[in-house]
Amino acid sequence: MLHSCLVTTMDTMLFWCVAICLLGVGFSDVEVIQVPKQLITETRRTVTLTCDPISGHVSLYWYRQMKGERIELLVYFQNNRLVDDTGLPKDRFFIDWPEKSSSTVKIQTTEFKDSAVYLCASSPTTALHSHLLSVHKSTFFSLHALSLALGR
Repeated sequence: MLHSCLVTTMDTMLFWCVAICLLGVGFSDVEVIQVPKQLITETRRTVTLTCDPISGHVSLYWYRQMKGERIELLVYFQNNRLVDDTGLPKDRFFIDWPEKSSSTVKIQTTEFKDSAVYLCASSPTTALHSHLLSVHKSTFFSLHALSLALGR
């Protein structure tokens, strides 16, 4: 399986292979929990996504991958404080991570362009993973994905 992960050169495919390899190496009992796992809704609705990071992890990340696009970092939290939200569309997206609680993404008045895979990840380290390939350096990095499909 590791060999097949190294063969591909596309960023998206490589990221998924790294994530699958990491999650398949005995860390299945320790994972980020993201609810709901799949969501299909209509446009002009409010959607809430929830992520429970691994206990003891101090960093939390929300990513988004739109169809045919690269994965983008939406926000990064460290010790429940927002560090970077430059990738967040601030007009309708609201993300927080209260202390001793789940992180939530609220998308108000959904639009068709919001259809994407939303990924939540946590890490015990405080280093920003601005480049996606660097996430595999953290032994206990855990990732979970949610597909959000919107109909007209």
